[in-house]
Amino acid sequence: MSEEELGTSVPQGNGDAAQAPADVAEAAEVLQEEEAPKSPLAETTRQWVSLPGSSCNVRIGSGNLENFGHDLKSSVGKPAKAALLVSDKADPDFVQELLWQLNDAGFQALRGSVPGELTLSATDELFGELDRLHITSDDLIVCVGAAPELSLVLYAAGAWCGRTPVCALPLDLEALVCATVTPEGISVGTHRDMVSGHNSLKNVFADFARIDLGPSEKRLHAYATMVATAVSDTEKAFEALYNRRDALAEADEVALREQVNETLRSRGRIASSTSVAVRQSLSYGVTFAEALSHLVEGVPASTLLAEGLRFTARVAVTEEDFKVDDMLAQDELLSVLGLGTVSATVDPDALLHEMRACAHLRSNRFMLAVPRAFGRVRLATIEDARLKAHLEAWCAQHQAD
Repeated sequence: MSEEELGTSVPQGNGDAAQAPADVAEAAEVLQEEEAPKSPLAETTRQWVSLPGSSCNVRIGSGNLENFGHDLKSSVGKPAKAALLVSDKADPDFVQELLWQLNDAGFQALRGSVPGELTLSATDELFGELDRLHITSDDLIVCVGAAPELSLVLYAAGAWCGRTPVCALPLDLEALVCATVTPEGISVGTHRDMVSGHNSLKNVFADFARIDLGPSEKRLHAYATMVATAVSDTEKAFEALYNRRDALAEADEVALREQVNETLRSRGRIASSTSVAVRQSLSYGVTFAEALSHLVEGVPASTLLAEGLRFTARVAVTEEDFKVDDMLAQDELLSVLGLGTVSATVDPDALLHEMRACAHLRSNRFMLAVPRAFGRVRLATIEDARLKAHLEAWCAQHQAD
């Protein structure tokens, strides 16, 4: 900054006796503040996450949507039409701000809606919306929503005009962790996650200033997914999550940002693996959780998945030489993160029947994804008699009062 810009002249001398005027000192303080490093909470991290056959750019921070339009433009190149698909839970003022930013950056922003359910009829409705907006594979879809909306849009966009790129703006932690890199498939009748397609995700903008990080079922479901992912990925990934457990329990933003980045990288690596056995490790804990959901009512998805992880780890200790200390470390992690347990009267024979039925929906074989060690979750065949013994022990332990 020149002397003219400061509006005064700096006294000349040897520096011992000369003293700058007050306004010069104030200007210097302003410059120091501008050059000071940002608070860790204000920083935005950027990383590329692997997807099957492609990758996506993930930005996570607080306030990182202030320049959303221009940041998106720099990522996608020449602006085109942008279909802004929003859920009915999105703040209208926030949606209007996004439309303004997209148009200001040179996009032709068109607002549309997205259904909040993962069904074939909702898919057909979304296809009609994309057709109404005249979206092509050269355009862009921006989705603002929770996990069901993001999963539905990513499925539909993967098929629309061959494949249309998507930018996701998750509204909660569950949507960010569970529905971006590994979106849930479409339900058929009463059967969930039956139809999957290409994930056309290209950008994720996660703004903690727009995401509710307070205690909620969605946060707990994200935490349970973090645990399942870390056990499936590597010992180092589990150790990193374990060391952050107390900070995550307090919803510390820096710890959350670091862990979400780690979890998305891990899920991307697993989903993109050339090994079918590695990809199948994403089902760790899921079969038990899905079967139990058919026999108990009112139990949150986070608790069901946590119970699936606990039960399967115990099976692994006796069947696959999983270390007892590792099982107990997973138990402690789930407990510190606030993942509850089930208290219900469940018949072990009925639970075994439901587990077999859930497995046979997607395969002719009945196998469970069990951990042999951190980073080695593999499908295994467990004899019915031995599995029933485990189920009887679990049902007795969790018997309702």
